[in-house]
Parts: sequence; C-alpha cells; structure tokens
Amino acid sequence: MFAGEFSMGALFNTYLGGFFVRPFARLFLMFLCLLIVPPLAYADSPVTSTPFSNAYLDQPIVEEAKNFGQMTKEIAEYLKDSGNPLAIKAAVINALYNQQVWSERNQADIYAKYIYNKSVQELDMNTLSGEELYCLGYLTLLDQYRAPQKAIPYLEAALNKKPTSFTASITLAIARGQESWQDIWPLTAAVMEDLTLNQDMKPEAVEIIFSYLSLYQDASEQSEYLEQSAKSTQTFGQANDMKNIIDIITGEETAVTVYCNGLKINYDVPPVLDNSTNRTMVPFRKTFEALGALVWFDASSNSVYGRKGQILLRLPVGENKAFINGQQVALDAPSKITKKRTLVPLRFVSQALGYQVTPRLDGEVLNVYISN
Repeated sequence: MFAGEFSMGALFNTYLGGFFVRPFARLFLMFLCLLIVPPLAYADSPVTSTPFSNAYLDQPIVEEAKNFGQMTKEIAEYLKDSGNPLAIKAAVINALYNQQVWSERNQADIYAKYIYNKSVQELDMNTLSGEELYCLGYLTLLDQYRAPQKAIPYLEAALNKKPTSFTASITLAIARGQESWQDIWPLTAAVMEDLTLNQDMKPEAVEIIFSYLSLYQDASEQSEYLEQSAKSTQTFGQANDMKNIIDIITGEETAVTVYCNGLKINYDVPPVLDNSTNRTMVPFRKTFEALGALVWFDASSNSVYGRKGQILLRLPVGENKAFINGQQVALDAPSKITKKRTLVPLRFVSQALGYQVTPRLDGEVLNVYISN
C-alpha cells in the first residue's frame, strides 16, 4: 500500500487471528473500519493500495515524483511529452501519491494549469490524445479516489484511443473496481487474460498490482497461489504437438530435484512421480515463479493460471486438459492438490512456455534440468 495509509489487511490479521474471511464479510469489515479510523488515514482500496511505481524507481523522473510528492512543471512536461512511454507516465502519477497521507488533492488541476493554462473542467476531451486523457484520468482518480466516477470518463476515452494498452486497460479496471469492490477481481482478471493487449507495463509492476487485487478473491481457497513473480517480458514460442509430449521419468521411489537455468528450485512440497502415468508432478506456483510467469488462481473455475508474455496457460484442477491461449490440449496427468499445493506436469508447463526439459538419473536421485 502507499506510505502513510492505514492497513486494513494488517487490522484483519491482528483482530481475526490471521484467518481469512469471505469477500463480502471482508468488505463489510472494511466499511466498519472506515467509521473508526482517523479522517486522514483511509482504508485499503483498489486505487490506494497498488503502488506499482515502486517497480519503476530506476527511472529518475519516477523517483523524483515519489520523493517530492507534488506536481511540478518538469513532471507535467514529462507527462505531456508523447515520446515518453505510457507505463512510465502511469508510474510517475502513481509515485506522486506514494509518500502522502491519504486525502483528496488537486494534482490534476495543477497539471492542467501547467500544460493548458486551464482547469480540468475547462478542457475539451475531444481535442486530447489518448495519453493526455489517460494522465488527466489517472490524476483525477488518485485525487478523488472516493469518487472514481469523475475519472472514469477520461480513462474510458483514453482506452478508446489506445485500445491495446495493458496500462490503460488495467487502470480503467481498477477505477471501475473502486466503484464496485465486489467486481474488482473479475474486472482485473479479464485484463490479465486478454492476449490482444500490449504488455507495456513491467512484470514487476503487474505483480505489485495483482498481489493486492487478488485479496478480493476468496482468500481461503487460493491464497497460497498468489505470490507472483514476473522477471522477464520475453515472449516464448508455443510448444508444438502438445498431445505427444511425454515424460521419460519413472521409478516409484526416485527422489526428484529440479533446476531451472542452472538454479535449483526450492519447493516447500517436493515434486512427485505419478505412478499411474509416469509423469513428474511439481508445485505450480514455485515452478511458474522460476519460469518467470505471473500466476494466480480462479476459484470460480477451479483453475490455476500462468502467463508469460503472450502465452496464457490455464489448468483446471483435477481435469485431464489444459488451455494454451484458449486452445484446449489433452493431458494424461491431471493437475491435483497435494498438501494444499496444486501439482502440475513439469514437462507440459515448461515446454508450453518454450523451455527444454532434460532428465538425468544420478544414482537414486533424478535431476531434471529446465533451460531456454
């Protein structure tokens, strides 16, 4: 969450003994807490608890925005410059609010005065570019986060002009979710699953956003799947002829160790050999983390998802099928739950993301090497 903000999540863990509550109960508790916290410290929310600018602090303009916390002429000119990437502009805006106690402000109007010598209300939206509309919309959203309806028209108009931007799409989804918290996860998950979007935001920034927004799912069913890692934006080719992918690994008592690009993957639940199918099964989250994919769990479809670049995998738990970019493929070893972890076939998920898998038996230990 942004610095200076009251943490409802911490309050719940303190007073509910660390147990997760159902989504509507959680929202009700958030509402009650709003009534008792000080007026300048507000509850967690989709808008105020997604400080993805932390992933862009290697950019001097983002660091400046975070440290200063106020719109300046230099920052305004950076936002106006069409040559600067939209995702970094989003990070600059996000960073402006990263050191502040939450209260409504007027950064959008200050920006408009610097650039147009007008207030936001005096501007003609029809004359503005998609990036200009986005900056005005996101500034307005953060200025008046308790009234997201004021920002949504700008963000909708921005997305109409930049329909393939992941940054514009996820920001609009967050704004709409701020209006209706019970819809925040379906709205943002739909953006993640939209492969027509250009991944113009850093994977680390996406991780920050989704590590918070995933709390709006049923946490009791999927919390262990929500630790995300996306260390690469590289797109890997889709594996061919998935129906013919097989493991050559057998042996009921064989211990399994897995390496990815030379580094051992440390599992909290060890990999296992499925004796009925002779497939090596590995914990989903840790494996996709090592492969640099973003991972989440959808309770409504009982499926685990992994996304890297333009490749989206979905594996329904307990079913002999998976989906690669929406195309169904057969699995002879279904994913399954063991010790509260979902296990998936190692060779399938690795090759689906463009990796090679090489098994080698060393005595009684089976070493499996994943490489790209």
